[in-house]
Amino acid sequence: MRKAKTYLAGEAMVTALGAGVAHNVACIEKGESGLRVCTDPRVTQGRLIVGEIPDLVYDSLWERFGYNWSRAEVLAIGCINEIVSELSDEALSALNAENTILVLATAKGNIDALPDTEAASIPAMTARIAAEFGLSRTISVSNACISGGSALTVAKRLIEEGSCSNAIVCGVEVQSRFISSGFASFKSLSDKPCRPYDAARDGLNIGEGCGALLLVSDPAFARRTPGGRAVVLAGGAISDDANHISGPSRTGDGLFFAMRNALKDAGLGAQEIDLLQMHGTATVYNDEMESKAVGLAGMQEVPVQSLKGYYGHCMGASCVIETILCAEQIRRGEIFATKGFETLGVPVGIKIVAETRPAGLRSVLKTASGFGGCNVALVLSSEEVAKDVERPAPVETEVAAETEYHGTEGFADLARAKFRESEDSKDIRLAAKFSKMDNLSKLGLIAAADIMKGVECGEEELGVILCGRHSSMDTDLRHHELISKGGDSAASPAVFVYTLPNVAAGEIAIRYKAKGEETFFLADSCDEGALRSYAATAMGRTGMKYCICGWLDFYRGEYFAKFELLKRS
Repeated sequence: MRKAKTYLAGEAMVTALGAGVAHNVACIEKGESGLRVCTDPRVTQGRLIVGEIPDLVYDSLWERFGYNWSRAEVLAIGCINEIVSELSDEALSALNAENTILVLATAKGNIDALPDTEAASIPAMTARIAAEFGLSRTISVSNACISGGSALTVAKRLIEEGSCSNAIVCGVEVQSRFISSGFASFKSLSDKPCRPYDAARDGLNIGEGCGALLLVSDPAFARRTPGGRAVVLAGGAISDDANHISGPSRTGDGLFFAMRNALKDAGLGAQEIDLLQMHGTATVYNDEMESKAVGLAGMQEVPVQSLKGYYGHCMGASCVIETILCAEQIRRGEIFATKGFETLGVPVGIKIVAETRPAGLRSVLKTASGFGGCNVALVLSSEEVAKDVERPAPVETEVAAETEYHGTEGFADLARAKFRESEDSKDIRLAAKFSKMDNLSKLGLIAAADIMKGVECGEEELGVILCGRHSSMDTDLRHHELISKGGDSAASPAVFVYTLPNVAAGEIAIRYKAKGEETFFLADSCDEGALRSYAATAMGRTGMKYCICGWLDFYRGEYFAKFELLKRS
């Protein structure tokens, strides 16, 4: 057990409102929105309301850093460079390759590079960005729309257990037809500016953006206001609904578990939170679910805010951008309005912030949810109220079961045969569902079935932490081919939902009712020791007794799954 705090030491962001934290805050305070009508052929074949970063911003970044970078990469490099350039010489010298890690969060990264799969590789993208700053320690997190929050939670844990002293967490997302056509196939896009939690809400607006945060363990390097205040990333927790891969829980319990566990991690009670900065996508079921989670947490009287009306839903970058804005609200002593909200339209009576106003904020709880049933919650506190919490050490684990599958051909036959051998084959509903899954999910399920035989545990006692190389590239290519040949209207929701690697983890969570942690990492090679070590850390921070942990990869017929069931010793 050790006491440690994680401080915010530098921040940078780019959204549809423009570049810079101060500029974004000024626009939000004035009620300005970056949502615009978009007819850009890179993004849509029709007309959409999108939070699109102005071309002038990209041009300025390319002129400064070179034209060899992709749109996503140049945003990330620009934001990280802004942080580094503002550090003191002393702080900069402490930011070295040995004690600093880059954690990149993105749902789709360079997906607009398809069909060039090498250029679209997220681990390769992370390595290129890290090399620009002389960093060799990297982690890639691809956890749908909670990617940024997952990355911040991972980085916080590594700092607090002493694995590193500093972490640069960067969340980045750019928009393309690949993404917009997929969301459109789900009928989840609005043709008007979004209206979070409102009775008239009818969908989300996709956005693009980048946010970067420097997290440090040394309070001497924390960013401070003129009054000497610093902000601490005090709590973080991840959960899964174990309900549906594309729809949120109808009860809100999965998100509530993440909120409760983040508060516990921060050593705070619900009554000590001054603001709920939530996902608020303005889709019917997401906002409804969030209100129920707030009710389960007993926090109906805490002000609730969504910022999607200013720059859209930036997917994997959202949590990093919005965490920066949470910190700014704490520093400035104000709460920003929920743009687009007028009349409450969710089943639980929550207190939506309709107008920007002064407020003495001590602690903010930030949440997000995503495809695969994943949820994340973060707690940010002003330094003077952040608790000295004893951080549990990683638990001792044993390998209760293990299995491995690999090959270069014949996977379809293998998957059918293994499923027929399983108890699930007797359930017509499960059999029909299995037949519709992508190959990555099928591979994950047959591997999980081997190690979960006879295992009984509570829903929060089991988690799923996986890593792969190719992400969901096999299904990405299928979705790309559909819209390339048939246009955006040819997108299939049954295909698009599997264009996220963590959905495979979500399918496992649904099958085994696992509402514990769910995280998907990406890397060029399998480091079993590092993955097992992180799983032990996650189990130490939660009530998980078991964790399905391992490597999961499927690409163009070649498959490799190596799973372990870790059990607390």
